[in-house]
Amino acid sequence: NPLEDPDGDGVYSITFMKEVGFSSHYTFTNGLCPDFSCKENIGGQPCADPNNFNDRFLPPVMQDTIINTCFGECTDDLMCTPPGEPLDVTFRVNMQEEMTNPDGVFMGASFDNWSGNIALEDPDGDDIWEVTIELQPGLHEYKFINGPGWCCAEVLDSLDAACTINPPFYNRFVNVMGSEPIELDPVCFGTCDLCPTSTVEVVPAEQLFRLMPSLVRSTDARVLFQGPATAHQVEVRDVLGRLIHYREADAGTPAVELPSRQWGGGLYFVTVRSEARMGTAKLVVTER
Repeated sequence: NPLEDPDGDGVYSITFMKEVGFSSHYTFTNGLCPDFSCKENIGGQPCADPNNFNDRFLPPVMQDTIINTCFGECTDDLMCTPPGEPLDVTFRVNMQEEMTNPDGVFMGASFDNWSGNIALEDPDGDDIWEVTIELQPGLHEYKFINGPGWCCAEVLDSLDAACTINPPFYNRFVNVMGSEPIELDPVCFGTCDLCPTSTVEVVPAEQLFRLMPSLVRSTDARVLFQGPATAHQVEVRDVLGRLIHYREADAGTPAVELPSRQWGGGLYFVTVRSEARMGTAKLVVTER
């Protein structure tokens, strides 16, 4: 139902004829979007019904009724809040309790039409993924996805309202306000909480392994284990934090080879874990 603004003052209106006692949910959209990607977001405000997609609700009308309000706000007049300046928001998720998808971690959000294609990065290889996005003031909804294309979105429907809104979708949310950049805590994937503190000690790489060589072109690199003859886990990630290679080595294995000649040129991070310790070293692969 298109609204009209004949005098160009920015106030749009529409009139319906309904029977006495009529009531209904309703919402406003900024444009024509069948997928509701341009719908106002009033989640968390008093006029939003969280059990009906955060829509507004018109109670039974018994007489001629005029509704004055602001787009995206629960006002009963046309005194709208001036829009603020956009802010940088850093989203972070801890994947240390998950088997991270080799293609990386993604996010779907209301400000991206729920494409599911927002890629997070993990440049230091600690399995805490993040992305920084400039957002307009207001409430925004989102979810983390372990892999591309909504393959493995986190399920939050059993969590408390402090973390989620908008059932039955149960999305995370952030309210962008103020004047300072926002950096969200690295929540554990699929929970409202931080992950338990890791007991793994990060040590210099040379205490666990040597990378021979650390600059390769047309040969494979080798990981030579150092110290006690324990079992090791070896993983390689690119600069975006995507898992490129993973293997395990039994206790007593002196070394393993990395198929680095199969990888494209660039910088990679090799991490070795042994019992309660881990270390990371850089591997540079040059183009042939």
